[in-house]
Amino acid sequence: MLSNRLFNAEPEMVVPAIKLLLWIAERTLTDDEGNGWGVEHKKMQNALRKNSSKKRGASPAQFKQALIRLNLLLVIKRRVLPGPFNPGKVERYGVSETVKDAWFAAALEWAGQQDFSYSLCTGINASKRRRRYREALLLKDAYSKAHELLAASVEVKWAGLYADSEKIGHTVALIGNLARVDYPKVENDGKSSRLYHPLASFPSNHRRHLIANGKPYCAEVDIRACWPTFLAAQLLKEKRLRLHAKGGRLSPPWSDERLERECADWQAMFCDPVKDPRVTIQKEAGLKAGISETKMMLNKWMSGLLEKARNDKKRKWEPSPAYVALDDWFSKRFPVMRKAWLASDPSLVGKKIGHNFETPLMADGRLYGYADRHGIMLCYQFDGFGVFALPASAQEFDETLAGLCSLMQQISVERFGIPLVVVSERIE
Repeated sequence: MLSNRLFNAEPEMVVPAIKLLLWIAERTLTDDEGNGWGVEHKKMQNALRKNSSKKRGASPAQFKQALIRLNLLLVIKRRVLPGPFNPGKVERYGVSETVKDAWFAAALEWAGQQDFSYSLCTGINASKRRRRYREALLLKDAYSKAHELLAASVEVKWAGLYADSEKIGHTVALIGNLARVDYPKVENDGKSSRLYHPLASFPSNHRRHLIANGKPYCAEVDIRACWPTFLAAQLLKEKRLRLHAKGGRLSPPWSDERLERECADWQAMFCDPVKDPRVTIQKEAGLKAGISETKMMLNKWMSGLLEKARNDKKRKWEPSPAYVALDDWFSKRFPVMRKAWLASDPSLVGKKIGHNFETPLMADGRLYGYADRHGIMLCYQFDGFGVFALPASAQEFDETLAGLCSLMQQISVERFGIPLVVVSERIE
């Protein structure tokens, strides 16, 4: 790849070229239409200008065209809307699929030769990271402490990562952000609807390559159908708030006595430890979808996707028949709940559930205390945890996971009166 005559003519351009490829790898993740992550034209020009060999007269445009001719760069999106004052030029670049494996291997091999590492515990930032780790030990909030300790120690097993090429650019970018050391500290201020940390966005198929304090990522614990499970509780909370604000007077649907009964039926269906409610909904609504697809549909429908489609007069797009079937099922099975849900603004339901139920549960200090006592580390993932642990007997580790699931359910019952279902899965 690097023996091409374009590079042989300018030997000094070889190292800048690999630097550029690594730079692109950190920032590029796009679909076929050029959406999502991408390298903007301006940033590309700046990088090329910074890395080009001016002594040899290589301009940014020449360098860029050389990379494109070598099939290293791929123009993934280009739109030119000329005007008298604004050229409106939009260009984004990706890395050609045909050389993806080659340029990753070359770039990371070069990085290793330069004594550079994406490992967060070694390299130029090691002393800063150790200091941040010591500072994390002094934090009082259990959630913030756990995440600071995790982020200050997590590493990636790159050798295993090569086999999973999907979303590898996203993975490199996330690790690069953590490696900077100066990423914002994660704090639980009690105001956020969903706490966030870069590790929460780690591609699921890459998580098994993570290590924290020598402990591999080996299991996941999740609340089953989290947002739908808390829907009834959120509507009842909304009723209490309205009752207080109105001085004891409520109008329909909040005044309808059936609302309490329907919410109880809904909660019983979603808290059944044996029957998965998503399977029940599939059968009753006639949905032809798998569990993961049904989960996605439930969350999108509950956040008002169907109502947005119906009320969008400018776009005039037809909602999917599956979402219509799901809404019809809800209307017939839980008619008063549906009216209350619409009255509470579906677009805000997810945010309210996150603020009132999901985040308070996931940030409860008892969960992190349990992890410390059992020698595991927890990686917060919105409605669940990733678990880092040293190898142990299968029975012992399964008991630890079961205890964590049981504790999450216990905290939910104590704080919200909801015996939610929590499941765990070992990652091989």
